[in-house]
Amino acid sequence: MLHDNLRVGAYPAEGTTDPFEDTWVRYDPDRFRSFFPDGGGSLSGRASENGRYLACWREREQERREETYPAGMCIAEDGAVVHVIERTGLEVVIPANDGTVATLDRADETDRLFVFNLDGTRTLKDTFESNVSTVAISPDGQYVALATAFPDNAVHLYQASDGHYLGRRENLTTSVLGDLRFGEHKGKSVVETYEISPDSDLDVHENRTQVIDRIPLEAQIDIQTLDGVCIVENTDDNEFHFVPESAL
Repeated sequence: MLHDNLRVGAYPAEGTTDPFEDTWVRYDPDRFRSFFPDGGGSLSGRASENGRYLACWREREQERREETYPAGMCIAEDGAVVHVIERTGLEVVIPANDGTVATLDRADETDRLFVFNLDGTRTLKDTFESNVSTVAISPDGQYVALATAFPDNAVHLYQASDGHYLGRRENLTTSVLGDLRFGEHKGKSVVETYEISPDSDLDVHENRTQVIDRIPLEAQIDIQTLDGVCIVENTDDNEFHFVPESAL
């Protein structure tokens, strides 16, 4: 989900915390003075599943106390900021358990996906004409999944370490996907797709929070581009064999 964020306080090593913040990180005021020019403050944030990494960000540049605080993100390991990256338009930054982060920004009305490893090196960049509805990174930091709204209305899969594109999977419904989750199903690693997160407290019909599709973490075949027939092997798993027209 794009808007399930924490309020994170960032403070120098000797600073104090704000009781209204969900959590906090420390930073070296000499090393990161350009990102925190006159003290810390509150940022949006997300934590990794293991709790070791925290990604914090400012969507836009801010002016405070006659100082300019740049837009961008900082990554904290075990409660201490280890690097910062200045970027404008960050919508969300999601850390994995190894410190890899997936980011979505909407600068200049274009949706962009980026992935950075723990030392701040960019390993993936992609752009989308359709609005992005949700982004997820696998807990181990190996895969990234992204869902788009119409007209694309599909899920896109990537390898996070090198940006390799695994392909596109058409959404099985006409509803825009609102949640993606990595998991296991019948011995395979998959991405589960949902219209609404099963953890949502919205008062909606239970069908809208049930899994729609389970996409294997492997190269995808885009059925829109095939020239031949598909033989469905198991309708529960949506698995099929493709037979090219030349073999018919």
